[in-house]
Amino acid sequence: MTPITLADLWLPILVAGLATHILSTLAWTVLPHHRSEWSHLEFAPINEAANAIGAKPDGQYVLTDDIESCKDPAKCRGMLIYWPHKPNMGANIGLTLAFFFAAALTIGYLATIGLHRETSLVDVFRFTATAGVLTHVAAGVPHIIWFRRKSLLDTLDGLAYALATGAAFAWLWPA
Repeated sequence: MTPITLADLWLPILVAGLATHILSTLAWTVLPHHRSEWSHLEFAPINEAANAIGAKPDGQYVLTDDIESCKDPAKCRGMLIYWPHKPNMGANIGLTLAFFFAAALTIGYLATIGLHRETSLVDVFRFTATAGVLTHVAAGVPHIIWFRRKSLLDTLDGLAYALATGAAFAWLWPA
């Protein structure tokens, strides 16, 4: 059994990182499946109300029926994340791309521990796609539980990212 190094996996890491970023971009900009998850509210009245009650930009707030309810997290009615300015799309796209490369690099590192050069491509796919599920799906479950975010479509997106990761590693696995 010939060991495999991270340097041997530079191409599948690069392709997996790019593939997941492209899939994410398509999911959020081209495909219609996330549009139904978000409703729009006019900012001005919410901004006025937030200012009237002392909410400061760059804060995270729990919404409750009254101030006494704040002592009991079970009485939370919602959350408000109040950004200090509009998002910087270029920076956010760059950070998202960096995340996908870091995820692919970490999955590649795991592959160097658990696999070898002669591993069958089916087993490479199974191993790296499973690591992709843990990365792109399972890691978000506590956030879903605690913050009640709609998550079914994010889960499906994550499964697509995991399959793309597994496919990139299996396709480009060094012989």
